[in-house]
Amino acid sequence: MLYNFQRKGKFKVVTSEVRVMPSEVRFAEVERLVRKHGWHHVRTRGSHFVFQLPDGTVFSIPVHHGKVKYHYVREIKKQLGEA
Repeated sequence: MLYNFQRKGKFKVVTSEVRVMPSEVRFAEVERLVRKHGWHHVRTRGSHFVFQLPDGTVFSIPVHHGKVKYHYVREIKKQLGEA
C-alpha cells in the first residue's frame, strides 16, 4: 500500500495498482519466452544456459535452483524488443 501524509499527522491510503517486481522468475517461463521468439538452446556450462538466434546473436542466462534473477529477465525482454 502507498501512504500519503495529510494534516494533523494522519495517513491516507492511496489506492492504486502497485506492481511488485518478482525477485526471481522460473527458468521454464523464461525458456518458453525465448523459444517463442526463435532462440534455440546451444549449450549449458555449469549454471549458464546459452541461447542463440539464427543470425548469430548469443545470450547467456544464469540459472540457480531453477530460477532466473529478474534483472536478467529484463535484459532478455530488451533483446526481444518487449521492454
